[in-house]
Amino acid sequence: MSNIDKRYKTVKLDIIEKMYNDINLTFSKSDVNTSDFFILITKNKAEIDLSSFKTILFVINPNKEKLPPKLLQSSRNQKGLFYCNLPYDYKNIAGPYECQILVIDEKTNERIVTTEKFSYYVNDDLVDLDDAGEIETEGTVKLTLVDDETGETSVIEVASFDYSLFDEDDKVQYTITNNLTNAMTNNLAVKLDENATYKATIMANGKYKLSSVIVIMNSEDITEECYADGVINILAVTGDVLITAIAEKIVIPDPGEDSGGDDSGDDPEPTPTPTPTPTIETPNCFDETGTIDGNKYIYRFTKARCTSYGGDSGSASGLGLKVAKTVGAHNMPYGTKLYIPYLKGKFGNTDGIVTVTDTGGYCTDFDIFLDKDSDKSAEKKWGNPRFLDVYVISWGTKRVAWSFTEAVKFCKGYYGLSTFHVAWTEYIKYKGCTINLWKFKEDDKTFKENSWYKDL
Repeated sequence: MSNIDKRYKTVKLDIIEKMYNDINLTFSKSDVNTSDFFILITKNKAEIDLSSFKTILFVINPNKEKLPPKLLQSSRNQKGLFYCNLPYDYKNIAGPYECQILVIDEKTNERIVTTEKFSYYVNDDLVDLDDAGEIETEGTVKLTLVDDETGETSVIEVASFDYSLFDEDDKVQYTITNNLTNAMTNNLAVKLDENATYKATIMANGKYKLSSVIVIMNSEDITEECYADGVINILAVTGDVLITAIAEKIVIPDPGEDSGGDDSGDDPEPTPTPTPTPTIETPNCFDETGTIDGNKYIYRFTKARCTSYGGDSGSASGLGLKVAKTVGAHNMPYGTKLYIPYLKGKFGNTDGIVTVTDTGGYCTDFDIFLDKDSDKSAEKKWGNPRFLDVYVISWGTKRVAWSFTEAVKFCKGYYGLSTFHVAWTEYIKYKGCTINLWKFKEDDKTFKENSWYKDL
């Protein structure tokens, strides 16, 4: 970039909220390769990743002529940031230019226009570039995007774009309102033109399942005619649309009756504590006693696959969930106390001690509850699965968590086994851990004999 370049001004737009832009975008007709600036697009003033979408600039010149749409170059360093360099025919007339942004998903043809327009001004000059001969412009039916790093080019067809989308104020428009509980949508549109097509896919958040989806248009329930299997398809929008979707926590069945209770209570028939013997029972399972970091233990696991999850909607045992203090596990009584050296002093856990109060799928040994809001937040904190040593301080007195065999049977029917193939491969890399714990339940002794084992 030359020292005479004028750029680094940024226009801030939002697809929902109004944004105040105290910015002066002024260029000259004679500017060459200096008429550039940035556009930052957010959603509810929060960062949004638009790298997989086409983001297009619409411009009307001072003569009220609609210029060919211009494809914007997405920044690789910041989400929602785009670079714009104005070609000659976008500044060859002195005066104000009115601009608006269209974001389009080429796969679904879903479109959204930013709520706010912006403008730039072109000054006249003594220099007249028209006297210098013919100047090639970018204003063609097809736009060519050049990757600055690789030099590779890609062509986007824009002839099908409706310029009337730009004239938002002259159209009848209706609002699109999403009222989503533990669910999300792939369509970010908040308003559409009359008779426009609306299509969206509603998805449940992790560990949730859609239980109810209702679509209201113009105060009438149109769910039956436009919704099926998570997809909403409204052929013509003729009124304000309200979408209400509710997803409920996936309830994983536990063997036996629910004993309920809390940390202070015991079941009428407590699970007996096994007699420890200092021997290696099965891979990664050591029935032994000892002391680690001042904590006396009665059993030891090595290379246990430890993961994390979030979303506070209750535990399988009824004992509750506490951030960095409770975990899901298999084949051991709820209420079991564990010491995980790696966890000590991290995520708000001061002593590294956790309690088994929940269970999970079949691809982990200990699933640590790490965030009240969501799985995504918990996984971001924890990072990749970790293979750690885990020590049993005391066995619990509640019912026994489900076996891997029971977990696979449930997941097979609900998710399909292929969903967890990569995670399962990683789990058995070290020959498993709590899958080999047979003190309280022996289901997993014959794990490999099941018909579905080869499908894992």
